[in-house]
Amino acid sequence: MMSVFKGANQRSIMEAGRAVEHDQLLTNLQMLNAQSAQESLAEMKQLRENIGSQIAIQAARGTASGAGSAASLQARSKGKFGEDEQSRRLNLLAKQSALKAADSMSGFNTLAGETKLGQAVSEKIFNTIGTKSTTDYFFGGVKKESK
Repeated sequence: MMSVFKGANQRSIMEAGRAVEHDQLLTNLQMLNAQSAQESLAEMKQLRENIGSQIAIQAARGTASGAGSAASLQARSKGKFGEDEQSRRLNLLAKQSALKAADSMSGFNTLAGETKLGQAVSEKIFNTIGTKSTTDYFFGGVKKESK
């Protein structure tokens, strides 16, 4: 009976370890989201500085900032920002997918470990009980015919 308790204890340890791994996944996902948001914010600030500089340069030249080549420069800057933002988003999704895949694989490994543990405990129980005593208990032993 000691192996049953030992098996239950090992299972609870495996479950606790799995819970810690899952919490780590959630923390890593939050960290990735925060990092991505920070990068986007920094790029947005850079875009505003670039457009502000372009407007100041155009004003110093005496040209309208919303028309012609000045508008074209601003549109290019905004387009480049949009492309970079899309790349950041795709990279974020790829990193999230990799973390989730690793979490799934860990879950499968934990499940395999629990299965092996259950099989080992069952084997130990059946080996301890013994087949002959089990059949005798349930079927009253094997009766021989008398001649």
